[in-house]
Amino acid sequence: MSHPRRSRTARNLIAKAPDGFLRLVLDPEPDGPPTALRTALSAWSAADPGATHHLVLQDDALPGPDFFDRVHDAVRAAPDAAIAFFTSWNSRNGAAVRMAALRGARWAVAAQEYTPTVALVLPTPVALGFAEFARRHGDGWPDDVIMQRYLRAHRVPSYLTVPNLVEHDDFPSVARNDHHGLRRAACHGAVPPGADWDLGAGLSEAGVIPFFKHGVAQCAVRRGADGPWTTVDSERYCGRLGFPLEWFRKQLTAAAMESAPLLDALAPVRPRALEALWITAGLTGFLSRRAGADLGPRDAPDVTGGLRGPAVATMGPGGLCGEIGALRLTALHDDLAELARRAVELGAAADDELTAVTRLGHAGPAAGKGRVAVVGASRGLGRFIGDDLEHQGYDTVLLGDAVTAPAVGDLAGTDAVVHVGPRGRARPVVAAAARAGIGHVVSVTTEGAAAEDPAPAPVRGGTVLTVLRIGTPYGPGVVPDGSPLPGFVEKSLLRRPIRLTEPLPGPLQYVHATDVCRAVERALLLRRPGVFEICNDENLSAPDLADAVCAAVRPVPVDRPDQAAARRPAPPDGRPPLTTERAAAELGWRPAVPFAEGLRSFAQWLAYEAEPRRP
Repeated sequence: MSHPRRSRTARNLIAKAPDGFLRLVLDPEPDGPPTALRTALSAWSAADPGATHHLVLQDDALPGPDFFDRVHDAVRAAPDAAIAFFTSWNSRNGAAVRMAALRGARWAVAAQEYTPTVALVLPTPVALGFAEFARRHGDGWPDDVIMQRYLRAHRVPSYLTVPNLVEHDDFPSVARNDHHGLRRAACHGAVPPGADWDLGAGLSEAGVIPFFKHGVAQCAVRRGADGPWTTVDSERYCGRLGFPLEWFRKQLTAAAMESAPLLDALAPVRPRALEALWITAGLTGFLSRRAGADLGPRDAPDVTGGLRGPAVATMGPGGLCGEIGALRLTALHDDLAELARRAVELGAAADDELTAVTRLGHAGPAAGKGRVAVVGASRGLGRFIGDDLEHQGYDTVLLGDAVTAPAVGDLAGTDAVVHVGPRGRARPVVAAAARAGIGHVVSVTTEGAAAEDPAPAPVRGGTVLTVLRIGTPYGPGVVPDGSPLPGFVEKSLLRRPIRLTEPLPGPLQYVHATDVCRAVERALLLRRPGVFEICNDENLSAPDLADAVCAAVRPVPVDRPDQAAARRPAPPDGRPPLTTERAAAELGWRPAVPFAEGLRSFAQWLAYEAEPRRP
């Protein structure tokens, strides 16, 4: 599939294939708005009903020398699956391929994000059904996001070849994706001689996939064997995995002292991003070793068929390609690869280090911190907080939103209660906690003047109340009420203009759900009575928010017919802006998630993990 102005490139690709293997499908509306979807609809609809499978290559695909033979091997091994031969170096799927490569596997099960469509083969009936689904459910999303939703809706398994048998050429993007930076394969190479394509012997399926994107360390985590995926901050998830994060951070400091030339060469990279790469690579080695990978030092036998080096080398450049240009990224490539290699090897050896508990100060996976009941944990922010407390090693009891006055039996045996919801509903929860003899309640609320909050002092039976009055919360699975943020992010993802003409709320103070979790953890640890305000320091108007979304997610036009009116503050509601001074002084809490990073995490969830809206 190609655009007319790149048809020469496409014809060169066809010439490299066996005679008659490929044919050209051009954009049916080349002067229309830039999108790959129009051409994808034509390309998938062109499947031959007499064939078992249909392969689509985008014109910037660079197949390896034995690719066309390997396509046949792949479809014989997995005849009922969607098979992707390319995964991007900054994607969850790319990280899944890396982990599979380190185990010596030939296949990886795809994670829940966009389906990589640069080089994709589908069973013919599946291929022929894509266009109708896209027309009914596409709603403006890119073809790769729609493809993932289509395959998921029809329960078509999606597999990734290990290694990637196709590389991505560096052409200007017809679909205006150049803001993603340099796009390369996560683990490109030739299949080792004598490789076994059998799915039973060579399929890697990971329930936790560490990945490095936009300079941030994250983990894609699956709920149960067949459940949905969610994205978690890697640092917050290390305790759940039993990974010795603080010890591992100290090893980065030691490496900096021992390898000054390496760290000097990486000076153009933000220190926070370097630490995120170190953590991601360490977790990759740690989890790969637990899954059976043999990851000895560099001079040890390589059981991956020569793929260990290519798999690890792309991790750093992939996670930085959106902020560092292609030339500088190429210059940094080898040094980033060396840093990642050291972290992978160290992470693989961390299980052995865990035996020295006293030296590490770590008691293993989910070290017990006490039993906490979370009221309001069925969805949104409450669910996010409940999950995070589990990741941090708390034994949690999750109670739904409808529980306004929990029975004493529901709270029995807990050390503390976290209530998430409107301030008025906290009162019966505090009373129930006092009757149960529970010493601490943390009330997380987005509402209320201080005068109306429950008394911030020990109440009945010595129960201490900590009130966290938070700004407008947002994050993966946390959709902020009364805020234009979700709509602005969706329009940015769909390349639609953001319009500031409709009535919009006045300035808002946001706070990422991960920062709320940090505040809850500090409150549980310190048990301080009082009212603490938790928010970002900035008070953003709708135009400010639109500009921030365009900078962090995707630049789109912003319609500003009357900037003065749009920036006019909302009518005063009697509540002054929130301030974080007391939280900083008494809880040791400050916002840690930069707004751009938080917006990207929300955008990722909206595109890949949120349940799509049905027309």
